[in-house]
Amino acid sequence: MLDFGARNYSADLGRWSNIDPAADVLESSSPYVYALNSPTIYIDMDGELPIVINGKVSSDSERKAEKYWSAEIIATIQGSGIANPGGQIHYVDGDQYNVSNPRLGLDYNKNGKTIGAGNTASRRVRAGYTSADADFSSILSKLERDPESGKIIEKIQIYTHSRGAAFGVGYTKRLLELISKNADQFSDPSNVIDYVLNLAPHQSNSLDSPKGVDAYSIDRGYDMLSGNDMGGLNGAFKSNAESGKPGASHRIKTFQNDLSSFISAFSESNGNNDKLINSFVEKMKEHGVNVTVK
Repeated sequence: MLDFGARNYSADLGRWSNIDPAADVLESSSPYVYALNSPTIYIDMDGELPIVINGKVSSDSERKAEKYWSAEIIATIQGSGIANPGGQIHYVDGDQYNVSNPRLGLDYNKNGKTIGAGNTASRRVRAGYTSADADFSSILSKLERDPESGKIIEKIQIYTHSRGAAFGVGYTKRLLELISKNADQFSDPSNVIDYVLNLAPHQSNSLDSPKGVDAYSIDRGYDMLSGNDMGGLNGAFKSNAESGKPGASHRIKTFQNDLSSFISAFSESNGNNDKLINSFVEKMKEHGVNVTVK
């Protein structure tokens, strides 16, 4: 038996001896398969604590839910290859509103009900900044601690999509402040968030990534709803994926190859940003996609 951490593999039989501990994520797939039977696309290890921030939803059932992201995207994120013993994921509604917090400057319809954090990027940044406080204790509870010191040793990855990018800017900024404020709970408080990856960021020319975190964006040339003009990024990628398909080019489920390629490039880079960028570009070429970098 070969111990892969999450389960054990019998090389002579070519089979897993126990089921995938994350089998409930994809009920339609056998709990004994490896990488959804697509090992060239997925990395089936453990993942860490991913924080995913959705964009504009079409129904309330998509708020902070797998339904918005699709099972395939969530499986790709959870198979990131960076240890997450709990196997958990933290969903954030980047299109949320807060009736009890009018100081955010939220928009109201004629019935007096909120319709979200407004159409301006600055309002969504403010909404994200305020929302992080309510989530912080939940995030801490999902992170693994060293059994001897009691300090948190697990890291975080943050993924945003579309309008969620602006929300994520405020959310990440506040999260960094809260981590610093509670530094005694972390083994390395200056190195908690591995990266922020903004997929198809909306109103990117109005956004600046918070200082103190490595951040990237991926934009498609045929996507009229997003751009690659965010400030403060380690790399802004623009690709020709889904070329000629304006609608499909913005949908989150079409970013499966982008995600798996970026995660793999990050895992191989060992903190070298140039290596990460070059590796991502090369991996996307394998999918027939050309990527330019700013």
